[in-house]
Amino acid sequence: MDIKLKLGRAAEEEQLAKNLEKLFLEEWGGPKSTLALAFLNETVIPALTYVLSKNWQFLDNPTFSDILTTKLNSQFAYPPVFAQA
Repeated sequence: MDIKLKLGRAAEEEQLAKNLEKLFLEEWGGPKSTLALAFLNETVIPALTYVLSKNWQFLDNPTFSDILTTKLNSQFAYPPVFAQA
């Protein structure tokens, strides 16, 4: 694999992670506790970045959307700690 391609992909994944963090924190109101913020940054965002970067070509596929929604609801269900002030 070309090193430029690898570096480009890493930069794209980093930008995707930043955009997901912005979505969670700024647009959706983000977590309200330190523990929830750590969970978001250490677990949810890296996992979503990985899934989306590896499967980007399926984003328009309704079945993939259903699978991703199920993953979000089951693996990253809204933890009660997110709601705590």
